[in-house]
Amino acid sequence: MLPGFKINSEDYTFLGTKAAVFTYYGCQLEYTGSDIINEYTSDETPMNIYANLHFALEALRDQGKPPNVMVVGPPDAGKTSLCKILCAYANKSGNRFPMFVNLDPSIGVYSVPGGLSAAPISDILDVEDATGGWGSSQINGPAVLHPKQPLVYYYGLESASTNTKYYKHIVSRLALGVTARLSKDKRTRDIGVIVDTPGVGLTDDKEKGYNIISSIISDFNINVLVVVGDERLYSSLQKKYKEKDALTVLKVKSSGGCVDREPSFIRSLQSLSIKEYFYGSVKQPLDPYSVTVDFSQIVVYRVAEEKSLNITSVLPIGSEETTEGNNSDSETGNPYLIKLEPSAILQNCVMAMLNAEPNDPIDTLIHSEVLGFVHV
Repeated sequence: MLPGFKINSEDYTFLGTKAAVFTYYGCQLEYTGSDIINEYTSDETPMNIYANLHFALEALRDQGKPPNVMVVGPPDAGKTSLCKILCAYANKSGNRFPMFVNLDPSIGVYSVPGGLSAAPISDILDVEDATGGWGSSQINGPAVLHPKQPLVYYYGLESASTNTKYYKHIVSRLALGVTARLSKDKRTRDIGVIVDTPGVGLTDDKEKGYNIISSIISDFNINVLVVVGDERLYSSLQKKYKEKDALTVLKVKSSGGCVDREPSFIRSLQSLSIKEYFYGSVKQPLDPYSVTVDFSQIVVYRVAEEKSLNITSVLPIGSEETTEGNNSDSETGNPYLIKLEPSAILQNCVMAMLNAEPNDPIDTLIHSEVLGFVHV
């Protein structure tokens, strides 16, 4: 039996969700389901802190200073939940549309896992959605919530530290797209950007992590850096950016509702995200169709590991970079992608379709956004 809640006579059904319920004024909950294993009432919560953070961001917006917020912290600290709260509160405060940017490749937001995405949050969030609650991307036919038209670039790896330079490159490409969108959308530009970051790859590897954080701050012109649940990280970042007047570093507590997610649980969420991308959900089922394509008409690449990179191929013309231990393939000029021969090994793989032609060079591919995903 699926766990469910009844709130204000409304029924909510949750699948594959680890969460906590909060109320400012008190409430009565009626729940059913055999999978609810931990029930308790807490008197300590950081929700008032999160609300005050929202009001501080609103003050900046009212002053004509759109906040570009970046949320960092260790894994399972509640970063994504805080981003949802800030987006939802902004959406309910005068119908504001913040631009949400997902830089965590381990989860899929308007994408399957592996994609980095951005879209303005122009509608309420779906609390019953087990894959994130952000809603769905553009589809044909009616939708439960207002569908989004996200900008997606494919990173294809689970951790930002697995291929740091390619991750930074994809983030930079996404930032350029976000900047272009904001330049044409004053309503979203005046509200600002909220950037969610991965825990794995930024906080577990200090040298690489701080380098990536600095790159994101520069790409998205971050002026508010929020650290969730990590005193040491907050202290380090505060010292690092104490001379940067345009950047404010804040610290907030991690919610007691946050729990550690086992690798098996994360894998199940990723599988569910992929399934919902193609088949939809119970409330909004989709009917994917099959297309038979000859192998000679497609070109397949996989993301290279960091040791096989050729950095100069993605730097501006005339620029060079020397990296110790970089075993790039100088003969083929292979940047971040390795060409694969189509074969039966691709069966059951999920692949991203890029906005490019089959004969385009790799330099074009690594600058191309995602059109959609296919399951082989």
